[in-house]
Amino acid sequence: MEQAEASGIVFVLEGSQNFSNLETGNPAFVYVPYNNGYIEGINNTTKVIKRASYGIKSFERLKNKILWRQQVHTTFKHA
Repeated sequence: MEQAEASGIVFVLEGSQNFSNLETGNPAFVYVPYNNGYIEGINNTTKVIKRASYGIKSFERLKNKILWRQQVHTTFKHA
């Protein structure tokens, strides 16, 4: 950081300032041992089913298809 500031080059100075701003923050990923990857996977699966099921007239059928897929996925994943 000191070398960047001593260089006097404008874009290097801007980059070092941006990096300094990142260092002062409180990154949650360091302190929190979990993430939302599982929920994002469920959302992605739901969107894929919805895209593949274009034309289903009944919302109940689409809902049951999504819930069934999730039940099958969790059953075989933990088996």
